[in-house]
Amino acid sequence: DAFMSTFVYEPDLQFLDNSCTRQGEGIEIDPTAEIHPNVLFRGKVKIGKHCQVEAGVVFAGDGITIGDYTVIKANASLRGVMTIGNHVMIGEQVNIEGGRPGDYIGTATSLIADKAIIGDGTIIGPGTVMHGTQIGQNTYVGIRCAFDYNTRIGDNCVIANGSGTVVDQIIPCDSLAAGIPACVLAADIDDDLRLKSCGVLPQEVMRKVAYRLKERHQEGLSVANFGKDTQLNIAPGAYVHPTAILEGKITIGENTVIDAGSILIGEITIGNDTNVAINTVIKGDVTIGERTIVKSHVSIDASRGYGVDILMGGACNPIAIGKNVFIDQSTNLRGSSLEDSVTVGQSSGCDFGSLVQEGACIGSVSVVAANNAIGKNTFAEGCPAKIIKTDITDLQRKLYYGFVPTEMIDESIPDQAKKRAEQAKIKNIQIHPDTLIEHGVWFEGNIKIGQYVWIDLGAVFTGDVEIGYNSLVRCNVSFHGKVKVGKQTHLYDQIPFDGECVVGDYCWMNHGAAVSNATIGEDASVSLSAAADYHSTVADRAIVSNRTALNAGGTAFEMTRVEGIPARVVDRFMDLRDRQLYFGVSPRLWTPEQGKWIEEDIISRRKI
Repeated sequence: DAFMSTFVYEPDLQFLDNSCTRQGEGIEIDPTAEIHPNVLFRGKVKIGKHCQVEAGVVFAGDGITIGDYTVIKANASLRGVMTIGNHVMIGEQVNIEGGRPGDYIGTATSLIADKAIIGDGTIIGPGTVMHGTQIGQNTYVGIRCAFDYNTRIGDNCVIANGSGTVVDQIIPCDSLAAGIPACVLAADIDDDLRLKSCGVLPQEVMRKVAYRLKERHQEGLSVANFGKDTQLNIAPGAYVHPTAILEGKITIGENTVIDAGSILIGEITIGNDTNVAINTVIKGDVTIGERTIVKSHVSIDASRGYGVDILMGGACNPIAIGKNVFIDQSTNLRGSSLEDSVTVGQSSGCDFGSLVQEGACIGSVSVVAANNAIGKNTFAEGCPAKIIKTDITDLQRKLYYGFVPTEMIDESIPDQAKKRAEQAKIKNIQIHPDTLIEHGVWFEGNIKIGQYVWIDLGAVFTGDVEIGYNSLVRCNVSFHGKVKVGKQTHLYDQIPFDGECVVGDYCWMNHGAAVSNATIGEDASVSLSAAADYHSTVADRAIVSNRTALNAGGTAFEMTRVEGIPARVVDRFMDLRDRQLYFGVSPRLWTPEQGKWIEEDIISRRKI
């Protein structure tokens, strides 16, 4: 009882309030914009009138321009040089990066710099990643898409959930595109087909959003003051990390853990013996049952549309996550429910109105389409997810996921809150003096950071983590468990590492990838929004392609490239030139040269 009395949620307000970062030179924010105090800024950023920016968002660049009436949702990260238009909506945990600088040190295939542009009236679904991508006006992008360097998408397009592009790909105006890599399924689409494909017309939705944003300003409402009426009912045996944000009417059960960087906003009830991991976002009217695991970088949004208000109980249709549910890393759920004993694999999603019934399993890198139901005890995979097995057994679950979800829950639950509270007290931090650490980085556990390492905004380190010489950790990357990263390796934005992971030298871990208990060899890569699952191996110089699922126990063999859901070999004996053509840069040359620039920058800052 004496120990349980220490489980008091005491938010680290000094760490959570990043308002000071918006005072820097080059930051211009219109006074009518709503900016949560937790938002991080670095560089030159301009935000227009009546915009809304939610908690956990990161801006890092030397020229980010956000137009008027634009909404950026929780835990999104924007880095580099980019122009975001008026009336744009950017979903939770989206990552937008400026792209290649153009013939940089001779390693890029582009002679001119990429451009990151999102046109007026466009909607970007949660979990989407893009770098150096240009998107036209009034385009709809679904959940967990991935766009590679110099992708150009025209006006009035619809990009289906889970789709991906390759370097320099073009999707013409008025197209419906889907797949990995995306193929045009229909050209010259009209509004009827747009509505049938994605349920909305982006320009009409964003016109209503603009009206509501202006109303909110007139009413004095702001994401910055939502937490003033917060009512917390946290069981004495629950553990809530001091960097978690809880705003609204929140109930948390006994022996439940809410981990670092999590954001809970709305009317949320979480049962006993449940675990919500690092950088997870839960919004709206949501109920999560007992004995459920929600892994890192998951988003659960109760809304059934594209509003800007966080709706409380009775104001919208609540969504429910059942008991004994396992939701793996980097999954995005919006307006969808999961019944008891459901398992959802890494880097997956469920769209508005979908229902996954009791005991069903969703494969990694898969997305359940809007208003679809996945039947009881079935296995569904793909984008859109299709049922490929029925009456599945625990043995089949173990063969696919690498474990039986209910058994993992049984093993992890006993005294989990007490254990997590004890872990939070360990702060054996060894950081080389020649290291650059940006604002909003959290260290906890046994952490060792090598010389000339750059750790960017919002990264979270928990557990036993070692980062080798001259490596790069970008925005909102998280570590949980025992993770060892080699020298001159790049870990790009929004990547969660969970469990026992080894990442070799000169690796290229791309935006939005998800890595669980995996081994990554030298000069290997896990690409945009791909998943390396439990006990998988990516051998030396192997590539896991964009939006690819390397399932539990799988291997991408040396010098191969694997692609698809599930992964299959599509290229062998890839040499330096082949890799350069696929990536749009040569990672083996890029990482040391970028490392040299990092070293020079750190030395120059120390002199100042």
